[in-house]
Amino acid sequence: MRDKLITLVTKTGTTYDASGFPTENTEQKQTVFARVKSVRSSEFYEALQSKIKLEYIFCVDPDDFKLGYYTPQSGATVKPWAVEYENIRYKIIRTYRTDAGEIEISCAEAE
Repeated sequence: MRDKLITLVTKTGTTYDASGFPTENTEQKQTVFARVKSVRSSEFYEALQSKIKLEYIFCVDPDDFKLGYYTPQSGATVKPWAVEYENIRYKIIRTYRTDAGEIEISCAEAE
């Protein structure tokens, strides 16, 4: 049951100052319902070998995850790169579509 609120974070571009230097990345945020799962021990230890400490797996509706943003500069839709949960930002490491019709988002705490 998807009973927790998470925020999907998508980078939408970069703003530039008058001299043409980048000043900040702009982000779009979308709050969606998710099911929060623990990371399986096998996944945790495999990721740890690559120095990645997986924290959570968030299960969301595929239509919610498709809320990427079209960028005319590249002609592509940019997907979320991070998840905010309980006021902590997590970097998306991997996504996986399950047989149950969900997207599993494996995340590590962002540095």
